[in-house]
Amino acid sequence: MIDIESDHEPVLATMGSGGSVEQHLDTSGHRVTVKDLLDARLIEPDEQVVFDRPKLDAHYTAVITADGTFELADGTRCAMPSSAAMQAAGMTAANGWQAWRVSRLGLKLADLRKQYLHDQISSANE
Repeated sequence: MIDIESDHEPVLATMGSGGSVEQHLDTSGHRVTVKDLLDARLIEPDEQVVFDRPKLDAHYTAVITADGTFELADGTRCAMPSSAAMQAAGMTAANGWQAWRVSRLGLKLADLRKQYLHDQISSANE
């Protein structure tokens, strides 16, 4: 089984002292989750997200609940962005962080995750 979530874990590169490039995940050393985005108020509970596949003329929707899970249009709940994208589209593999876009903001979850990581690093450096 392929772990899609970790295959697409972002790495935020910053310039360290002495000109070397340092790579960071979040400052506490754990994977960023959708719940982290909610806690940071980058997204809101009951936020609608969409997954568009224009070549197939397909459009999928879900709601991110207060606990960070995805509720698909058919009522199915998924814990992770990729599993939600796969379930919604009937796919065997998908990068949910890239697939889902927050309707209200027009941003992909991947973009919001990068913002979260940037904010975490900025806070840690203050």
